Amino acid sequence: MLSRKELFYKTMSMWPDSINLHFDDRDENGGKRQQLLNEIYSQIESSLGQTDELTLLSSWAFHQVISSTAVGVDVFFCSEKVLYDLYEQKMFENLRGDDCWKFELDIYLKLETE
Repeated sequence: MLSRKELFYKTMSMWPDSINLHFDDRDENGGKRQQLLNEIYSQIESSLGQTDELTLLSSWAFHQVISSTAVGVDVFFCSEKVLYDLYEQKMFENLRGDDCWKFELDIYLKLETE
């Protein structure tokens, strides 16, 4: 079984090394930036299917961190800039946000941190 950090690095490997986030027509909601990040997440989700809920949730947490961290970034965002602590915070927010994730929360809590 993977550790939490191994899940983080596995998730990082599914995201592009760098993402061009330079758009001249950004709107208040992130516009094309958010659309691009959503498309990347959707591709990852499709490649995983529905069999690995924890990895799907991990990828969503990664998406959330990039979305919040990339605000104000002009050209490229490197997936390596995603901080583990922010990712872990999003994982717990998502896992504890709804009782439907109780099974996955129990699994995640049992994972070693290193």
